[in-house]
Amino acid sequence: MGFVSAAVDMGRVQRTLSSLAPQAELALSLTAGELCSLGGEPLYLPTGGDTIVLQGWSRVLVEAVHVVRVPLYCEDLRAGQPLIDMEERVRRIRQSLDRMTLPFVLDHRDTVAITLVDGLSNSENFLMRAIYESARFPLVFIGGSSGGPLDFSHTLLGDRSGTFDSHALIAFVKIRKPYRYSIFKTQNFKATGTSFIAGECRPELRTLHSVIDGQSDRLVDFIGALCRHFDCDESHLEEQLKRYTFAIRINGEHFVRSILKFDFSKRQAHFACDISCGDVLELVESQHFSTRTAEDFSRHHQGKGRLVAGLLNDCILRRLNNADELGRVDAFKGLPVGGFSTFGELLGVNVNQTLSMLLIYRPASGFRDDYVDLFPIRYASFVTYFREAEIKRLQMMNTMKSQLIDSLDDYRRFTETVMTDFPRLQSSMGTFTTMIEDVTGLVTQFSSDMGESSRTTSDLGARIGELNNSALQARTLLSTIGAIAQQTNLLALNAAVEAARAGDQGRGFAVVAAEVRSLAGRTQESLDQISKVIASVQDSVESVNARLEAMTQMVSAFSSQGLQLQTTIDASRSQAAHSSSDLARMLTSTAKMHERMQEDARHLEEIIRLSQYAEGQHA
Repeated sequence: MGFVSAAVDMGRVQRTLSSLAPQAELALSLTAGELCSLGGEPLYLPTGGDTIVLQGWSRVLVEAVHVVRVPLYCEDLRAGQPLIDMEERVRRIRQSLDRMTLPFVLDHRDTVAITLVDGLSNSENFLMRAIYESARFPLVFIGGSSGGPLDFSHTLLGDRSGTFDSHALIAFVKIRKPYRYSIFKTQNFKATGTSFIAGECRPELRTLHSVIDGQSDRLVDFIGALCRHFDCDESHLEEQLKRYTFAIRINGEHFVRSILKFDFSKRQAHFACDISCGDVLELVESQHFSTRTAEDFSRHHQGKGRLVAGLLNDCILRRLNNADELGRVDAFKGLPVGGFSTFGELLGVNVNQTLSMLLIYRPASGFRDDYVDLFPIRYASFVTYFREAEIKRLQMMNTMKSQLIDSLDDYRRFTETVMTDFPRLQSSMGTFTTMIEDVTGLVTQFSSDMGESSRTTSDLGARIGELNNSALQARTLLSTIGAIAQQTNLLALNAAVEAARAGDQGRGFAVVAAEVRSLAGRTQESLDQISKVIASVQDSVESVNARLEAMTQMVSAFSSQGLQLQTTIDASRSQAAHSSSDLARMLTSTAKMHERMQEDARHLEEIIRLSQYAEGQHA
């Protein structure tokens, strides 16, 4: 096995090693840095040089080995443009695995699968899922993703046939007895108690857009959720995360998922490992790097016997994030171990910021290794992880759908209320319309009566005018009668005087008497005229009385109609108030339902987006 610096010509190394050991199996990988504990050098060798770390396992250790290439169908992913969905990708990889034949029986107690994966393929977990679905390889799969320049421009793998990318290289190695293999894993993180549930994500591109809010079960922006947790703005988020990363749990064990960068314009985080919808991402905090590594290895190594070989797979992020402590890592000092800084590790599933080691021991009496001894349980947990990822996604979708169904049930109850209120409102509006018609009739009748009253009043004015004229005529006649009376008195006086003087002379008296008779005739005529005038006045007064009586009746009718009109108007107002209240209540309910419907429309859009993301993963 060879781990080649990115500055070295990988093809030349492959050709040279193939010619030097033509019978040996060969597994090569570019690195992002090399590790080796022999020769007095620090475990973490300097980067940027032309270093090659070689590790050879002879037939003393190895009973059999079989190296295979597995195509990953990842050319589209390497180009950053996914063209096939996850299900199809896994299906194709599985078909390649199904065509594979092995020359020996696989037994997890003595056989291990050393696995190197194209570090730019984004396909480590697609490979592992295909392996578990094939149910043909019940082994520990341990290794890493090939490295290269930190600009992620290229990476390479190699075997006896040449160098290549877009593949995985698996070496099935059967350890010869009495040697035993052991699996060691360490990572310097502890749980914080904070977690996020992955929502909208693209496993093939390793991006995460949103998470599920624990209180509302709604999608929220992941970057925004982190800023709220750390109480910082986006410009300080990366600084806040320096001491933290994320991890999922499989069978109670942490598997780290690290963020490489944020794309704030697209509101997404790029991870170094794939994220699935429904994954619970626990926020974990870093601990002392060299101390944690030493303590973990000391516990693991104790009582196992003599270590004869060790293969290290160490995430490049451990090297980059703990640069000031690399020189203090001495847990493996003097031990025959070597390996490389990877673009990601593999131990059953893809993992980041972890050191995983395959160790070969000359076992001591009572040798035990929990990882290998209990591997069937771990194997089952890895198989379950991929199945649970789909179950969690479906549960999350079902939760959101249930919320939507509850909202639809609210709409149903609202509709029932509306259907109950509308007939009542319709009846109220009908009653209100009838009242308005009654009011209109009363107003029309009132207007007609007012017109009649006006005409009656005009007639009354004319009659009163006639009465005034008659009174004037009577007054003139009375004046005439007065004048006549005065003349009669004078004539009577004169007649008396003349009678006294004349004595026998009766002719003068006769003249006076004639005048008196004439005056009396005229007086009688005047009295007749007065009688007629008075009769006319009486007629006019009677007519006025009749008109006044008619007006009194009209006023009484107006008063009654006015009361009816007021009563009708009051009833109309009351009915209108009730109708207005019903309408206001319905409008308020409708407004609330409209707002709720808009919110549920957004909720439905979230479900659709999740479904679309899921279709890209599980078409």
